[in-house]
Amino acid sequence: TETRRRQVATWLRPDFDVADALFMLEERYALGSPLRADDFPDRDVQWFAAFDLDMDGVWNLDEFTRWTQSAADLVVELGFAGDEDNAARQVSGRVITAGGEEQHLGADGIVRVAIATVPCEIRAIDAVPIFPATADDFPVWKQWDTDQDGTLSNEEYERIRNVLNLPMSAVDKDSDMRVTVAEFGTAMQRRQRVTRELLTLQVGADRAPFWSLLDQDHDDQLSEREMQQAEQRLREYRGTGQTLARAALPQTLRLEFTRGTANEPTGRLVPPVGIQLSVSDKRVSAPAWFTQLDRNGDGEVSWREFLGPKSQFDKLDQNGDGFLQADECRNQ
Repeated sequence: TETRRRQVATWLRPDFDVADALFMLEERYALGSPLRADDFPDRDVQWFAAFDLDMDGVWNLDEFTRWTQSAADLVVELGFAGDEDNAARQVSGRVITAGGEEQHLGADGIVRVAIATVPCEIRAIDAVPIFPATADDFPVWKQWDTDQDGTLSNEEYERIRNVLNLPMSAVDKDSDMRVTVAEFGTAMQRRQRVTRELLTLQVGADRAPFWSLLDQDHDDQLSEREMQQAEQRLREYRGTGQTLARAALPQTLRLEFTRGTANEPTGRLVPPVGIQLSVSDKRVSAPAWFTQLDRNGDGEVSWREFLGPKSQFDKLDQNGDGFLQADECRNQ
């Protein structure tokens, strides 16, 4: 009898492969033998020992079961809604830590928590492409149809093949070597149904710790206030000789959940939901005059942006920090 190894995802813990453990478990226990420390590579011995409760050098079934049911450091619940009719989609969810702390995703699809002592940023992105329902809603078709005959020839289709990543034969249902708007729309809808079921998790360190240090509100832009405070914040991390050591910068672990085709920007016909707050979100409760003066859209009005006299600015600046916030000006 041929035994085939089943493909099981690699466990996220460092230097431990759960696929190997499961495969060895099937083999050994099928033959009436338990798992032993010698069955594991040297780098995994510490993980083995942590669950070898009686320290006899053997994993019995109870010990292995206890390992597979170990408490989670983090529970992430996500909800994606609104894509059935191509409406404005929403990403919602919550994160529960091992200590019972619960936080909900913000309007930007981001929540920040700590796993043990490691700061983590969790992002949820809906990258399922929204496809037009009719040709009238699909203006780029005219650009693709270079001879304007209402269909795409093989040559025309090959130029835009990466939109669907499908061969022409999979789109051209009547096999006439021409792709009509209806055929292309049908293929796009099939693609949308498939990508809706895909959820990708990417885990890695923050690739721009320097930027994250300065961008205190994590809106992917530096406000005037943040630029003014940059020198003070960087002083905390300077090394010998007044230099800034990268190793001294705080490191954040980023977990990014993406529904759809995470690595296929050409298939993304609209911007994904949950990347960053829009400028309008920051101005939603601000008076009209405040919004007009806030030219850079950072949610604050500096003295440089203010058009009135300094005495009026100082009167509005209730906390004396040199910036006007919407809360300070809402009733003015």
